[in-house]
Amino acid sequence: MEGFTVLNSAYLAGYRQLTAPETAKGARSKLQMPDRVRLWHLRRHGRKNHRAAKNLTKLRRLSSYLVSLRVILREDASDAMTPGNQSSKTGGPNPFPWTLRLSLIMTAILFAAWCCLMWPQWMGEPNLMHGLLMPVVFAALIYEGLKSGSSRFLPDTGMMDILQSLTASIGLLAAAAGALYGATMGWDYALASFFLSAALAALLLSMLMALSRRGTRIIPFGWPCVAAILLCLLCAPVPPGTAARLTSLLQLGVTRAVLQMLNAVGIPAFTTGNVIELAHARVGVDEACSGLRSLVSCVFAGVFISAAWVRPPLARVLVVLMAAPLAIGMNLIRSFALAYAAERGLLADGPLHDFAGIAILGLTSIVLVLVGVAFGARATPSPRRAESPALRPRRAPGWIALFATLAAIAIMGSWALISHRAAQPSSRLPDLASILPGKVPGWDVSAPESLGRYSPELRTACLLQRSYSRPTPSGREEVTIYVAYWRPGQASVSFVSSHTPDMCWPGLGWAIVPEGTSTPVLRVAQLSLPPAQARSFGRSTEALNVWYWHLYGGKVVEGFDPHSPLRVLSDALKNGTRANRSQLFVRISANAMWPDIADGALLPTLFSGLHEWGF
Repeated sequence: MEGFTVLNSAYLAGYRQLTAPETAKGARSKLQMPDRVRLWHLRRHGRKNHRAAKNLTKLRRLSSYLVSLRVILREDASDAMTPGNQSSKTGGPNPFPWTLRLSLIMTAILFAAWCCLMWPQWMGEPNLMHGLLMPVVFAALIYEGLKSGSSRFLPDTGMMDILQSLTASIGLLAAAAGALYGATMGWDYALASFFLSAALAALLLSMLMALSRRGTRIIPFGWPCVAAILLCLLCAPVPPGTAARLTSLLQLGVTRAVLQMLNAVGIPAFTTGNVIELAHARVGVDEACSGLRSLVSCVFAGVFISAAWVRPPLARVLVVLMAAPLAIGMNLIRSFALAYAAERGLLADGPLHDFAGIAILGLTSIVLVLVGVAFGARATPSPRRAESPALRPRRAPGWIALFATLAAIAIMGSWALISHRAAQPSSRLPDLASILPGKVPGWDVSAPESLGRYSPELRTACLLQRSYSRPTPSGREEVTIYVAYWRPGQASVSFVSSHTPDMCWPGLGWAIVPEGTSTPVLRVAQLSLPPAQARSFGRSTEALNVWYWHLYGGKVVEGFDPHSPLRVLSDALKNGTRANRSQLFVRISANAMWPDIADGALLPTLFSGLHEWGF
């Protein structure tokens, strides 16, 4: 049956060749005419030998088969001598090089590891909850890019190899920075997650540049694939410094805009910082009301919708650009509605506050979806351009992608192994309950009950805080003492230095007073203490003076900026990713000056107990 099918196909191909204008006349005259003459001769004379007639018919068909086979063999021989014969007719892809296959597998492993690393942050951080959709969204956009039918492929030249190499180099540098921050500050640290996400995006772009060459033609270089890569950055936490500045800017803008809207509808109000003072209520625009969460989520939705439903390039740009203003405008309407409700006697916090946030975010997403569907429905599919013949795949793109992915895995894997070295056991821990006096004559003592919930974040359970207060002629004097201890190998010096008042307190609404920053040498009961970091903080009508010490192996650690990669690298090279010595952190905050609280038995008792632990 198979032989008959082959011969039948050959016969059809030969018949087309014989009926062509340039071959029909000669072929019929040489092969078919004698057979027809003999058949006509038999029928002419009235002979009834049907067997002879059938044999002659079979002979004619066999002659046609032989001619068609000869024509096919000639075409195959001529095609075999043509360079790039495997794809010169169809324009289809060339064979998948093994380097690209292996690098594609490695890239998939990196993407899966990144999702596992980011999943706890997506679950716990409200600003990143849209990241839970990232695996599905990424797969959907890649599928959209594969079935789009686009013929947009990158030139397979040396210049494109250079651009791919530069993209891969940027990804490796970002991977090194992210691994450094992850090993020293923690893999859930914001800068570590941001650099690792940027590294993944760069490596994915380098992989896309290798797969979309004209020599491979695996996947077109289109907006759906590029959008899938860009969404990796939108699922990463914003760097702390940028997030703080952006949040402050949005808070101030929302507060002023809501004030003008309230005055426009006849409601008298004024502002104090980010607090709106009304006649019957006070409404504060905190970080959650700044609109940063809805801003990032709406930009994420806008990029996805533009790649999934919108086809015209200008329409895609419009959908992406309108996402951010739409999110800011919707958040402004929400804040105004809450302030108006508070003025009318309704509770602006609690369930109403949460419901308004969810409703506005959902409404914004629906508007973006409707806009995307409208543009997608009006768009007419453009005719597919004729594909240029595919070239033989070059080796350089596959080798570049393979080297980049293997190097990234080696960099991050080595730092991860180094950072997970177990803490060195210590003979004993300081008894902080006896070091911080529980009873001091003339002082009222209290301790927070929820301090233990910060132990996982601080990587130590040996911490204690107590507050002391006493009446004075000028008012009530309050002193808060906080002490934390880390065993050798339990945390890096950079990690402990990133949890100082300079780093943590501004997020609670406290602002640093530049005039109060100094490094004094303090004295307690005729004893000189190591140089302290002195700060002054203010919040609304409150003011606090803060002194703190960070000791590593009994030596004071100077001011440290965890936002500087060079400073973190220097500390990691000097002290290692897991400090080999114990660390002690002491913080004293008070609403009075140091001479006022140094007298008495409170501080001498504290520092005498800390003497054997580094002081």
